[in-house]
Amino acid sequence: MKIVRLQTNDDEQLTALFKAFHFKNHELNNTNFLANPYNYLFVAYESSEPVGYLFGYELERPETKRPIFFIYDIEVRETQRRKGIATALIEAFMRVCKEKNGSEIFVLTNAANSPALNLYRKTGGVRENEDDVMFVYNITQTGS
Repeated sequence: MKIVRLQTNDDEQLTALFKAFHFKNHELNNTNFLANPYNYLFVAYESSEPVGYLFGYELERPETKRPIFFIYDIEVRETQRRKGIATALIEAFMRVCKEKNGSEIFVLTNAANSPALNLYRKTGGVRENEDDVMFVYNITQTGS
């Protein structure tokens, strides 16, 4: 297995990832996303085929010079699960956090998502509050 951080001009690899994971209704944002040094897209490859990915972000905070990092999405093909791929993706992201003197990485999931809970615990994540609740604001543009 090979873990690669996609960079600017890795459009072909990004398109292959979208096809492999059947991204629906996507509008390619390769240029902006991959060019932004605060955006991270790690892809796991087996025999040059994408088998997993992690989208993450580096976030600045007004009260500290140390950034925090956010895992927005992590996925492994169903046929490739339980082979350490998700763990390797998180470890690659953790290395970046350490290199950039980050203070923490956080990730959100559902209490019912046992595989995710197990993965995050296994890789050193700590659930700080049992009562955390996430709200989502769905912002859509309509007509005009």
